[in-house]
Amino acid sequence: VNANKPVNLTIKIKGIGNIDDIKKFDLDIDDAIVYSDEPKIKTYIKNGNYGGEFTQKIAIVADKNFTIPKIVFKYFDKDLKKE
Repeated sequence: VNANKPVNLTIKIKGIGNIDDIKKFDLDIDDAIVYSDEPKIKTYIKNGNYGGEFTQKIAIVADKNFTIPKIVFKYFDKDLKKE
């Protein structure tokens, strides 16, 4: 990536469950400017199950090399009864 050119990142999570509870992801990257859009959430009922799709776009700009930190998403699997 050239200096001062944005890196565009899209986080998309799709599935069955309460997608509305997913919080906005915030990245903390030293010496970089991070622009995070508000997440867009689309919900639906499919075969009697509530589900949806979470999408968040993030742009990162820096004047030197950087590493995007690991993004962790935890959820509870009701069938396995564990996180």
